Amino acid sequence: MEKGNSLNDHLQKISTWANTWQVKFNPENTETIQFSRKRIANPRPSLFMQGIPINEVDEHKHLVTLRRGCSDLNYHKFERHLSNDPSCSCGAPREDTQHYLLVCPNYTVLRNDAEIYKHGYSLKTILYGNSDLSYLDNLAILKSVYLFVIDSRRFDTKCG
Repeated sequence: MEKGNSLNDHLQKISTWANTWQVKFNPENTETIQFSRKRIANPRPSLFMQGIPINEVDEHKHLVTLRRGCSDLNYHKFERHLSNDPSCSCGAPREDTQHYLLVCPNYTVLRNDAEIYKHGYSLKTILYGNSDLSYLDNLAILKSVYLFVIDSRRFDTKCG
């Protein structure tokens, strides 16, 4: 429980800083995900931001939608008849999972820094892992994809 108290102390400091500088965070849209080397992770401490519990997730929603082909990528929306244009903002005719994760020039810099791309893993391994790899290697792939999706900001909610 000590880790939970420490994390909550840091979250409180962030909230205090945000109030001082008039920065708004939305705790309802905040999620926590646990990465662990243990096959069975330790119980998660309850975390709070601005007095509101932070939702715990086992898998990031964008990874699931990328796997299923139902993300907000233009080709996925086109396939679901939610858009008339499957193309990518980079000019490619099809913004699908493979394009987004492996070739889109909009994310070349992120790709150069991401661990998964240094090893030349296939799209299948990037999305689902590989039983021929160690647990730690698969965990590293998951973390790397998670960070790529977050850092790309491709699925950030657009307001305005």
